[in-house]
Amino acid sequence: MQTNAVHADSLELVALNDNVRLRGLTVRFSDGRSFSQQMATIRQGERVRVDLPQNCGVIQSVELDYGRQIVDRTPARLQIIPHTDRVAQPTYTQPTYSQSIYPLPQRPVVRDHRWNTSYQQPTYVAPQPTYVAPQPTYVAPQPTTYVISDNVDGAARAVRYFHSIGHRRIATITGLLDKRPGADRLRGYRQALQACGLAYRDEYVAYGDFYVESGRRAMADLLSLDEPPTAVFAASDMMALGAIRAVGDAGLNVPADVSVIGFDDIQLADHMNPPLTTVRQDKAGLGVAAGTALVRLIDGKPDDVTQSTVLPVELVRRGSTRPRAAT
Repeated sequence: MQTNAVHADSLELVALNDNVRLRGLTVRFSDGRSFSQQMATIRQGERVRVDLPQNCGVIQSVELDYGRQIVDRTPARLQIIPHTDRVAQPTYTQPTYSQSIYPLPQRPVVRDHRWNTSYQQPTYVAPQPTYVAPQPTYVAPQPTTYVISDNVDGAARAVRYFHSIGHRRIATITGLLDKRPGADRLRGYRQALQACGLAYRDEYVAYGDFYVESGRRAMADLLSLDEPPTAVFAASDMMALGAIRAVGDAGLNVPADVSVIGFDDIQLADHMNPPLTTVRQDKAGLGVAAGTALVRLIDGKPDDVTQSTVLPVELVRRGSTRPRAAT
């Protein structure tokens, strides 16, 4: 079919009844190029968008391939609407083309469609951007109430105890350092080394995640050093359990070859082999302090709540540590 010369980036096909069985579409442009695309049956009211190649000339003709049609008395009506993505002018009117055809079984490619330009799209007015400057909003920080064990002092107690029984090569297996307990326990380890006059050695800091498997891997790495530690402080009892397993896997013994201290004093600690020396947290005290603070906040008495509550810890000595001659 011949068309009024138009630029378009896509064509929209709209079936006006339920009898448009379309096999293909070919668009020919003024620059001599053409574009073809396979199609399928278009139901009544259905809209199908066909994207055209970029930077083509104006559309000279659109050819629709209906394949083999079944002759009936109802004409197949198809409306074709060109669209463009180019920047719109302030106002414009874009023609819309519709066609009415009768199926022609003996002519699969129909070229003699008549275009109806009586329909026009509504006038389009390009929107004007509106900028609203953001208004800065300041929210005053609210104090956070928390209850925590003295993790720094707990780690320091473990290191000082190792030092007091003759250990000088003291390593640590940290917890997650983006968590407050993990960071505090590493800080306590470093502070205690300095207080005891021992050098901080990067290779004596192995990183874990508070769980058994990370403790096993970390201890295996420490034992592979040219000068392995004789004492290891694990930042949780679960990592200490993994560390003791790694010592056994290496053919060594806790505490004869390596002394180990954990942190938390879980119920399993006293039943390990050997029983685990560990830093005990006051779990009941933590629960009471947290519950009391929460009830006071619910009752609307924030002034009666201490912003931070730090509970003391204690070192529980069991069978996983042994004195060693100073080296």
